[in-house]
Amino acid sequence: MTPVKLRNGEVNKEKYSLGWRVGRVQLGDVKEPWIALHHGGVTDNAATSYLLVVPECEASIAFATNYVPERFWKIRGRMASVLKSFIDGTQCNRFSG
Repeated sequence: MTPVKLRNGEVNKEKYSLGWRVGRVQLGDVKEPWIALHHGGVTDNAATSYLLVVPECEASIAFATNYVPERFWKIRGRMASVLKSFIDGTQCNRFSG
């Protein structure tokens, strides 16, 4: 998956791709970061949800809560840290192509 490109050929600044944001995540001592797909947000200023997938590592983490929406981005980073504690990158396989 790759982010959508704009008419001018540049990648959109939000790195959005088919409803998912596409980025990279560093795992353990592996030099090259892995592809990370994520989606989440706040609904009606009351509920939040987030899903993070690292497909090359066959790993994901999700949460849904009525956590204070203003703090959503902070807990999102913590969820990434939790996922990283379960995978170190050495058992992952790079996609070919």
